[in-house]
Amino acid sequence: MSFIKTIFMIFLLTAVPGRAAMVDGWNIQIGSVDITSKLSLEQEVETYTGDMMLHHIEQTPAPDHLYVIVPVTATRIDRQAGLFNASDIRLKAGEKIIDRVADDSFLIDYNILPFTRLKIKLGTHKGSVIFEVPESDARYPLTLLYKNIPLEEK
Repeated sequence: MSFIKTIFMIFLLTAVPGRAAMVDGWNIQIGSVDITSKLSLEQEVETYTGDMMLHHIEQTPAPDHLYVIVPVTATRIDRQAGLFNASDIRLKAGEKIIDRVADDSFLIDYNILPFTRLKIKLGTHKGSVIFEVPESDARYPLTLLYKNIPLEEK
């Protein structure tokens, strides 16, 4: 657990959580980042007999990897803005560029709304993007990218 706390203290995002960056007519805001070695949840569920049962679910990244979960809000603010392509959100760790987890639908099981994978034309869209980052690369400053542009305050 102390290793994860150490990594979390080293972890830096170029864009300050709670602040917004402008890219191609879209206001992109980053929330508080979470780094973890697993996702787990315990729920009390009622069985068909009416008894209550404790149900535990757990999801872990690949061996020697950590999950990096970044809440993102994208708002179109320029009428001339093109489509927001959610697949263009990436994470830079050191010199590596990491794509988001291909199937992040499991996030719903942990009460985390995944950011859409669709191309967005209008409005505001919120959700979290999850990455599997090798533990060795998580020691580097991490930068969220959109269209390979670092999301930093302008």
